[in-house]
Amino acid sequence: MKEATKLPELPRLPKGQGTLIYTHGNKILYRKAIPVDGGYKRLAVTGNNIRECFDTMRRKEDDLRAGMKSAGSESLAMAIDRWLDLYKQPEVKPSSYDRLRITYKAQITKMTIADKPWKLITADELQVAVNALVQDGYAWSTVKKAYDMLNAFYTFQTRRGYLPRSPMDICRMPLRENMLKRDKEIVYMTEAQIKVFCEEALSFAEGSTQLKYRYGPAFVFLIYTGLRIGELCALQWKDFDMEKATVSITKNLIEVYNRDYGKKQEGAPQYVTKISTTKTRSTRIIPLNRNALKALALMRQAVPFTESDGYVVSTANRKPATPRQMEKRLAYLLHATPLDLPPCGCHMLRHTCASLLFAKKLQVEIIASILGHSPEVCRKTYIHFCQAQRAEAIHQIAEFNI
Repeated sequence: MKEATKLPELPRLPKGQGTLIYTHGNKILYRKAIPVDGGYKRLAVTGNNIRECFDTMRRKEDDLRAGMKSAGSESLAMAIDRWLDLYKQPEVKPSSYDRLRITYKAQITKMTIADKPWKLITADELQVAVNALVQDGYAWSTVKKAYDMLNAFYTFQTRRGYLPRSPMDICRMPLRENMLKRDKEIVYMTEAQIKVFCEEALSFAEGSTQLKYRYGPAFVFLIYTGLRIGELCALQWKDFDMEKATVSITKNLIEVYNRDYGKKQEGAPQYVTKISTTKTRSTRIIPLNRNALKALALMRQAVPFTESDGYVVSTANRKPATPRQMEKRLAYLLHATPLDLPPCGCHMLRHTCASLLFAKKLQVEIIASILGHSPEVCRKTYIHFCQAQRAEAIHQIAEFNI
């Protein structure tokens, strides 16, 4: 039996210079931790001999340091722009990416540090930039989106080894109570306003059997189901179970910015529609009450395309109506109805549904399941309804005078 060839013993390198071991095919594996900006970047190369490993490692170190120097000289705005395109776009929904792009354009690029090399920006400068958004009068939610973007970007660069520690670790998000601009109050209709709205939305044109507003019944349907406008636009007739009087909410129609707009394809639309999962990526089944069923019957009369895969709220060319189209139609309807409401959109109808549910003193968990929220988000969104319930409950225990 032939003896295996004994390989020469590899030298033990000085501390900090790495390690040498044999690997597959009797090749040598050279591993080394390279100091980079106070941290370490681990590199590994293979070679047929020690000299070859040292030469390959030296070239790899030079490439790493050149890349780190180039990356660090890039401005904050340019670096975040590239980070959004390369890393964020593949991992989020198109509508979420559009929201990130809005934050980048409206807040990040207008910061005083936007043109400064991102690697040289200190925690103090980042804190000043975040605080400036408060002074500029932005709402808490807007400031939070910009803060989260900066935090995510610097965390990403730290994990890549470009920074020993993220400067955002000690940067603080301003308290909601310190905002100069308060968050918008939720707009919803009272029961008296609901009655006026529904009468107008379900009315017929004078001297005709045609509805005065083609999408009027759809808006009433929103009040009595609490759907998001995108969920309504994505509904197909096959989603209904008329025997059980329920509707399954499994998808959402979204409008996203067309990346080809004004660039590659001439005449490309600015926005394109896509059918996506629901906002919370969950499916829910909603029972239909008599008012929702009445509105649904009128919706079926208004749309000639009622085959199972047809869209419940569709245009003349069988395509689903878009949220933008529905917002315009609702604005026209509200203009014709003397409700004295502040400027609002289709989400107002969803808030109105929530107000009706809370008025019936239902548990938050039940309301959240209908609206497609988590109970915690439902409490935060409709905190004023919850506070009203608590106030009423505390008064009810005072059954006798003392």
